Amino acid sequence: MVKKAGDIMSPTITLTDASIAFAPKFTVSPWKMGEYNSINGVYTSTVGSIIIGFTTSWEVGQIPGITISAYGSSVQSGNSYINAVDNGDGTYSYYFRLSGMPTTKGVFDVRNTLLPPQIKNGMWFNFTVIDDSSDAPPSTKSHSNKIQYNNQLRVSISSAIEFMGATWAKNKQKWQFEYRMAGIGHTNYIAGINDRISYARILIKSTQNQSNIVLWSTPDVAQYKGSTPASLTGTDYSGIANTVIGLALNANPWASLIWGSASAIVALLASFVNSSADSSQSLERSWSWWPLISDTSQFFWFDVLVEPNEMVEFSYEYTIIGNPFELLGVKGYRQLYAGPPGVSSSTNPEKMTFIEREQYGIKTITRENILTKDANLNVSEKTLKDWLDSGEEVLYYTNNFVECEKPQPEKFELNESALIKDLLLEELHETIDRSRLIIEAFSTDEICNTDEGKATIKKHTDMLESLLNVQKSLDSTQNLESIELSKIFDAYLKITDAGNAYLGRVKK
Repeated sequence: MVKKAGDIMSPTITLTDASIAFAPKFTVSPWKMGEYNSINGVYTSTVGSIIIGFTTSWEVGQIPGITISAYGSSVQSGNSYINAVDNGDGTYSYYFRLSGMPTTKGVFDVRNTLLPPQIKNGMWFNFTVIDDSSDAPPSTKSHSNKIQYNNQLRVSISSAIEFMGATWAKNKQKWQFEYRMAGIGHTNYIAGINDRISYARILIKSTQNQSNIVLWSTPDVAQYKGSTPASLTGTDYSGIANTVIGLALNANPWASLIWGSASAIVALLASFVNSSADSSQSLERSWSWWPLISDTSQFFWFDVLVEPNEMVEFSYEYTIIGNPFELLGVKGYRQLYAGPPGVSSSTNPEKMTFIEREQYGIKTITRENILTKDANLNVSEKTLKDWLDSGEEVLYYTNNFVECEKPQPEKFELNESALIKDLLLEELHETIDRSRLIIEAFSTDEICNTDEGKATIKKHTDMLESLLNVQKSLDSTQNLESIELSKIFDAYLKITDAGNAYLGRVKK
């Protein structure tokens, strides 16, 4: 069935990641705020012999007004668990129901728990609760990470992304998805450790179907980029950066104690970038400071151009570098389809009738509508200005296309008992990139001439040379026996120092 403009589809449950059998991940979208729904889901795997069932309460995060319960064969007398059902073919099914009436809109990441509880995992859900007061709300997501020492916070980081809708770019014959991104870095002095920040970076990269995606930097306008601290401010970001910076701040409660509010950060933003590097497949912005700083925030506005009816993906990453913590980052992935859910016919609006555009949720706005204010628009001022400047008579825009966060598989622990060449290559590649970025960051400004700067550059230059030699050995070896891989793995651990906090996930 074709979704009509203004309609809200019933929520659906989609399994997005089953790579860890006892921690499946689902998306539930879209769930209308204030509307009651009851939808059934089922998860089938081979883990029933070790998993008795899943619980029916939220253990991580809370969904306002939505409950999870067992239904069908998973209901058993004497308990409220989502019990395993033996299918007799080596698989087990868990039948669950999501029901209720959410009272708050937004994106929620939640998890119930697993039985037996010592495994410490469960089904993960990413809910999108929407408000029908507009065609559809902006799609947002935040991420956070931290470094601790003896249970005390040393460094925290967070990022957020905000999807503003899609408009038709006639001159490029592509749909233009509009995004704002923000990042926040914070350091906390504790006895004996004085972490400080020297460098911050935002990196956007295409990761899937690259031939049908183009990353596009917005024009060089002051309001489209920002950073703090800075010697000069004065650019008005009010109403532009508040939402996405607020999302990043909510994900970083330690930084919230310092900044207090998103408006406090926005008031301190300045329109500058120390370094930029753009291509059709990547956008990079970086900032650096000397003397080193304790807190920072960045803002960046960019577009993603997509061929009609193509599914693409990009990553967005925020990283801070400093001394002595060296590096901390957060990363997310967005998946977008230049068309409404379930629609495969062409979504080039110039080749569609007005009725077809309305059916697909594509708004048709004329220049007369804009000039006479005879239109209720959800487009940004940037999009509106770009269109008016283009001289085009008609603007096509939509919030109805598929656009969501794509959960990524959890990283497997790398150890001698479970060595795989591809995983070791991936680990090497990440560590090599890490050292290169640290060298780059500590080579900027006056920090490169300080004792700590020189020591850090030498440390990672030596590491990089050794890591590249290990990578070369691994690439050239045809012997995948565990003994050979173990030797290379041992060499890797010796180079990187297994006691380093960054390598906490790597255990010999």
